[in-house]
Amino acid sequence: MNYSHTRISTFENCPLQYKYRYIERPTVTLGVTIEVFMGRRVHETLEDLYRDLGMTRLPELEALLDYYRAGWEKHWDENIRVIRKEYTPDDYREKGRRCIEDYYRRYYPFDQGRTIGIEERVRVPLGSDRVLTGFIDRLDRVGEGIYEIHDYKTSSHLPTQEEIDRDRQLALYQMDIQNRWRDVKEVILVWHYLVFDRELRSTRTPRDQEELLAEINKVIDQIEAATEYEPRESSLCDWCDFQNICPLFKHLYHVEELSPRQFKEDDGVKLADRYAALLDEEHSLKVKKERLKRDLIDFCLFSGYEVIYGTDRKIKLKKTRGFHFPGAKDKRRKELEELLRQTGLWDELSSLNLKKLEKVLRRGTLPDELREQLKPFYSEEESFRLYGCTTRIYPQG
Repeated sequence: MNYSHTRISTFENCPLQYKYRYIERPTVTLGVTIEVFMGRRVHETLEDLYRDLGMTRLPELEALLDYYRAGWEKHWDENIRVIRKEYTPDDYREKGRRCIEDYYRRYYPFDQGRTIGIEERVRVPLGSDRVLTGFIDRLDRVGEGIYEIHDYKTSSHLPTQEEIDRDRQLALYQMDIQNRWRDVKEVILVWHYLVFDRELRSTRTPRDQEELLAEINKVIDQIEAATEYEPRESSLCDWCDFQNICPLFKHLYHVEELSPRQFKEDDGVKLADRYAALLDEEHSLKVKKERLKRDLIDFCLFSGYEVIYGTDRKIKLKKTRGFHFPGAKDKRRKELEELLRQTGLWDELSSLNLKKLEKVLRRGTLPDELREQLKPFYSEEESFRLYGCTTRIYPQG
């Protein structure tokens, strides 16, 4: 089966988005965001630059910017989404223009290596009839047996070197390059973060590649075993094409179409408001209760009472002694665990963690034989919990 880096990452970020994009493929989507649109125009402009260079033709900067402007106007659609309302499409167009200009001035006259591939298709066998496919933005040969894989990024996030050294996409593409030619001695991974006019580089060892293959196949195991695709909320949700049909946001899109009067009459809004009011009341009572508890404890300690009598109830003060142990993140925690193992107390104190077992079952990575052996010991059931958080759809007043 064929996979791509984007496909695998989509499942990791949000299983439901994966289901929409690669399984159900609904036709009702929100469409392209301005960030994606701008990125495509910048990519195709740099692609045109290197195609001209391949024909021994060095375009002037202004001609390249004209190509970018023409592409923007040709492909522009009023339905393209601008998520950050404080910025206009012209702001993004200027941002892309600056990316191209900075890149041109940095690398002119573009003699750093010989380009041997533009939008180069790659095919990486992963084992077990699995293949990863993708495209390299640009492939260069910079010396005897030395190749560079280049990737253009228009992201507004500049990663650290540590993040780059963990990046999987170009590292996977490297495997394809190593399989193509016998003269490959070294492959250098190069990211161009165009918004910041920065170039970041990394390399991978054979051991890195082995670990990467194992990691990727582990994720694919989860994909192929998945039967449920839960939504996973994150900062990426605003840019999701399927937000209008996602159960996390579908009601929001419904009420945003309503007038203020219709909004207040919506059954969901009324239920949510009533529940939120009870949550606020519950929190207020909890705060009052904690203050009163402290006052009662202080009163008992000061007066020497252990029982306080009210009109129809009595309040008892019970003092207990407990122990505080190092938390899971405390460096002394491992020392404590090792001591318990050495003294033979570990087996006596340890117990089956059912929450962790449930998590493993949900992940779907257990071998089929083991899952069958576990079946008599559990049953699947649904439970529901409500969580409240602050939001604002219509302004007050």
